[in-house]
Amino acid sequence: VPIFGYLQGYRFNHPIELVYYALIGLAAGLLGMLYSGVFYKVHHFAGRSRLSGALKPAIGGLLVGVMALVLPQVLGTGYGWVQEAMTDQLLAIPLWIVLLLPLAKIVSTALSIGSGGSGGIFGPGMVIGGFLGAAVWRLLHGFAPGLPISPAPLVIVGMISCFGSIAHAPIAVMLMVAEMTGSLELLAPAMAAVGIATLVVGDHTIYASQLKNRADSPSHRLRFGLPMLDAIPVSESMTPPKLALKSGESVAAAQSRLGELHLRAAPVVDGSNLYLGVVQVTDLEDAPPDSSVGSLADRTYPVVAADAQLDSVMSVLADGHANWLPVVSRGELVGTVATANVVRAYQGTLETARRRLLTISGATILLDETVAAGSAAAGSAIRDVPWPRGTLVIAVGKKDGLVFPTGDTRIESGDNLSILTTKASAAVVRRRLREPAKGDRSAAGPGLV
Repeated sequence: VPIFGYLQGYRFNHPIELVYYALIGLAAGLLGMLYSGVFYKVHHFAGRSRLSGALKPAIGGLLVGVMALVLPQVLGTGYGWVQEAMTDQLLAIPLWIVLLLPLAKIVSTALSIGSGGSGGIFGPGMVIGGFLGAAVWRLLHGFAPGLPISPAPLVIVGMISCFGSIAHAPIAVMLMVAEMTGSLELLAPAMAAVGIATLVVGDHTIYASQLKNRADSPSHRLRFGLPMLDAIPVSESMTPPKLALKSGESVAAAQSRLGELHLRAAPVVDGSNLYLGVVQVTDLEDAPPDSSVGSLADRTYPVVAADAQLDSVMSVLADGHANWLPVVSRGELVGTVATANVVRAYQGTLETARRRLLTISGATILLDETVAAGSAAAGSAIRDVPWPRGTLVIAVGKKDGLVFPTGDTRIESGDNLSILTTKASAAVVRRRLREPAKGDRSAAGPGLV
């Protein structure tokens, strides 16, 4: 059952309703900016305060309690009050409470969460936006032409436009609230409201660490700059670990071995070479000299599988979570990979591609061919297919996505290949992809024998 119940009986039939939804969008954008501004002012003030980490949220909670003496609706999630506001019970709530509650909820959330307390900002954002819609309905009820009979549509659109705009996630919140109410009837009005609210909000956001786009993300920026990373397996760039500590080694022995190689960290393995974690020099400094390294290994340190691609490695390295990663295969430590390894592997791949391109001579054309069913090439690695000289397979379209191939990439029936070759070799290339395997003449197309 949807958390706010099913929206029943409502139909969007009157264009004049868009005026009310536009009004909600305008007010929601301004209210969302106020929500973000007040929240982070309190958060920054609490961060600069020299009070203890336990005392700050305690003071915030005390102030919220004082507010609740006048307006008890600020306590709790507020979802129950939103449910009340979506029915005729809204008329029984005093108008001053309906008008004041969105602002009071902003302040109470800032005091309780912004001061260091535990909780989220999504739920309060729903309540703030919901009661904005309820306030608009109460103020217009009884005289505004075309106003919905029930306040529910305006409450729902208020939720969507307020938090969807200030979170820079209008589409996601629209779908989320549709699930929470069990109806898509308000999709068109919500689009109008959240669009206006998003324009009002601009670059303001409730999430301080939110980036404007993928290009601002270090990991995505590396992917854009190094587009072939997802075609290079980790196994081609990893190196043997300089040092692998045994879990049973003492702290004193581990410190000596790390010092000899001038290392700040090393992976830890058991007697069967199964990876256990990573131990840092700083982890060893305060540990008893006779304690075992295995008990100090950080099992949360990020790792990468040997059959993964280098783009996954760079995502972790670019986020600053680590400057090198252990490489594991079936639980065993098989190597390590760092940024320098990735760069060298990328340079090698580019050089290989350059040499392959230099083999292409004469007038070149780009073919887009599909591997025929029963073709002799199906199931073969690209390097094993007898291509004409000067032919380069640059992309393979498979059912689960596009692959930038290596010589080991296996092609199957139905794969779509983008192939760079000469005009003189085009017919031979097509024949290689269509001619049947020996003993299966039925797959031959017309004219191919």
